[in-house]
Amino acid sequence: STRSSRKSRTAKEQTKKQNTTILMVTHDNMIASYGKKLVFIRDGILEQTIERGDKSQRDFFHDIVAITSAESQELFD
Repeated sequence: STRSSRKSRTAKEQTKKQNTTILMVTHDNMIASYGKKLVFIRDGILEQTIERGDKSQRDFFHDIVAITSAESQELFD
């Protein structure tokens, strides 16, 4: 939701100033795209890790959507 996104951005801005790490669990691709690193865990097993690097938040979001869409497609295969 929009409120959750605003809270996430505010928390990120505050932790950046404090040199702190946040571990956030979400199923929301948009919120996940604000991070620097994304870890995909399924059934307690680390499946994949991707890093944002120099990408914009928008490009990182599209990378995340591509991965989660492929995973969703596997449900039908």
